[in-house]
Amino acid sequence: MVVMKTDAKPKQVAAVRVITEPGLSAQAMPESSPAKIREELVGLPTSVSRSNQTRIPEPYKLIARKRHPENSVVSVDDVKIGDSELTIIVALSNIESREKAFCIAETLHRSGAQFLHYSAVKPPGSPFALKSKEQEALKLGAEIKAQFGLKIVVEVVDEATVDIAERYSDIIQIGGRNMQNFSLLRRAGRSHVPVILKRAVGATVDDWLLAAEYILVGGNARVVLCERGIRTFNEYTHATLDLASIPCVRRVSHLPILVDPSHSTGTAFMVAPLACAAIAAGAHGLLVEVNNEPNSSSADALGALTLKQYQQMISTVRAIHHTVSNGCRQSRALSAF
Repeated sequence: MVVMKTDAKPKQVAAVRVITEPGLSAQAMPESSPAKIREELVGLPTSVSRSNQTRIPEPYKLIARKRHPENSVVSVDDVKIGDSELTIIVALSNIESREKAFCIAETLHRSGAQFLHYSAVKPPGSPFALKSKEQEALKLGAEIKAQFGLKIVVEVVDEATVDIAERYSDIIQIGGRNMQNFSLLRRAGRSHVPVILKRAVGATVDDWLLAAEYILVGGNARVVLCERGIRTFNEYTHATLDLASIPCVRRVSHLPILVDPSHSTGTAFMVAPLACAAIAAGAHGLLVEVNNEPNSSSADALGALTLKQYQQMISTVRAIHHTVSNGCRQSRALSAF
């Protein structure tokens, strides 16, 4: 941390940026006084003198709330993730037909959902499972966006699929299986679109946050975290949704956090109760699986909500979000006295 004097001139602050020449990454950190500027050094090589530098003890530099006290808000055109509005992303694991995709998209649009997620370039967990036709699915997503205004989220698995997804999607998602795919994280750091980073089932919160740090170090600050459950001894669900991670992440990081109750449980009847609990715990939004014919679907049928179940869940979730938001505003008002 390079700390400038309080009376430092803009030219003097700009001159400090020569530290980038050895391959460092510099981040300006204005404090309460506009003249007091701090430059944070990321990946400091041993060749650079540390005599006049302050070390940052936390393992995260860019995502830490100590560095950025205010919540980050990730904007996707006119939609914001991380502000006072509830973010709803609805997932289709496979677009099985044009008719089904448009039927679901129309319902989502009416419900107030902002994003449609599908796995156009994601390989299934089994080599024998259904594979989507990537190019056709991506073009269909573009048609849905044009007709209903839904933003498109596409999961990526390697650098090549990032190149494809950037042309057709508004957000790219890195799934739990690739949370520590560091070459993919670096590529996402160079992307011009926001990134949703899911937590791996075997990852600690620190592992997850440090993976997000990789993306920010690359230059892309528009990162959204997504809790999707961890592996435990529970045999009744696909994974165990770690609701405690929500207040934990919000305490140590300024990044927005979503929750995926569908893929964590793998069972439809558990999705709505856990979605309600996630919003009550402070999540900024949800990623849920929806299918208008889940019993005949070839992918994620057990964890998908019907359109009716989805609409009922959204009504309850919005009521909880309204109550929580009002409670937070009242707490802030009382703390002012």
